[in-house]
Amino acid sequence: MQGRSGHPREAHREAALDHRHCAHGQYCVALSDGPRPESPAPGVLAGGQPDAAPLPGRDEVVTGFRLAFGGAQEFYGVTPDLCATGKVISCGHPLAVVCGRAEIMDYAGPSTAGTSDHVNLTGTYSSNPISAAVALAVIGELKKPGVYEEVERKGNKLKNALTDLLSQAQIPAAVIGEASAFQPWFTKEEVIDHRGTLTADMAINTKFTNLLLDRGIAKGHEKFFISTVHADDEIDYTISALREVVGLLS
Repeated sequence: MQGRSGHPREAHREAALDHRHCAHGQYCVALSDGPRPESPAPGVLAGGQPDAAPLPGRDEVVTGFRLAFGGAQEFYGVTPDLCATGKVISCGHPLAVVCGRAEIMDYAGPSTAGTSDHVNLTGTYSSNPISAAVALAVIGELKKPGVYEEVERKGNKLKNALTDLLSQAQIPAAVIGEASAFQPWFTKEEVIDHRGTLTADMAINTKFTNLLLDRGIAKGHEKFFISTVHADDEIDYTISALREVVGLLS
């Protein structure tokens, strides 16, 4: 919904997009992303997809190759017509990917070159051989058996430990997200949309983050990101640091 961040409550009620937002006889694309820093109500990520607009699309710049090899669309069982991804696939190297159904992508291919149907795709990162080589190597690693299962296991171990520690300390908070990308919101309110995140005490979050940094845990200002290189020893060390930090916050 234009001008809105997160998943508005209106979308929770409707869980769909109205075809009237698309001009007659013209394509329009309904882009969605997820998971956001908040946790949407059930059905929101699946709603408004295959039948809700002529071209449903997914922004998978953050979630692509993170939640699953097929990204959030595989993880949540949502198949878009168009998808944009990046970040994980190239391990920090400059690379962006636009993909979609063959009959759509053909408009940017050689078969339509020189015709009025052709869509010209250009990009700052196009034809970068180093980025492409890195992406192929990353794909090879991510295809190995058990990679995503291990990330999910270790991520859930850390996420569940943080949830339990905050609950035991009676600190009002909601730990939101999936195993490989989650964050605590220090609030008594339910966090299912952007409005919910605005109720969080960001001063506590900053203190929480800085106390972890003092103990050698470098997390993002908001999220914890779990990767394939995090070992069980590092997860256990982080849990020990969390126990100490939560104790200081209580």
